[in-house]
Amino acid sequence: MWQALRQIPAGQTRRYGELAAALGSHPRAVARACASNPLGLLVPCHRVVAADGSLGAIAGASHARRRCCAANARKAEARSALIQGQQLRHRLGD
Repeated sequence: MWQALRQIPAGQTRRYGELAAALGSHPRAVARACASNPLGLLVPCHRVVAADGSLGAIAGASHARRRCCAANARKAEARSALIQGQQLRHRLGD
């Protein structure tokens, strides 16, 4: 479970159901594992969301999850802008 969580790229999310299906588990089992995660920055459970795309309801963690998700989104945007800039410079240099 933890390995699958660590493979979710920054700036992306997976639904509990998607992750559960890939692991042959149940969405609630994934949610329980995320709720008991003591290593939130190393094992990014904040990247797992409810079926409707909301953050879900891990007790006491919604504010922290929102902050982590926002930070991940900013990193992904910066990475995308960097890649686009590199691609543009490559095209102009050809």
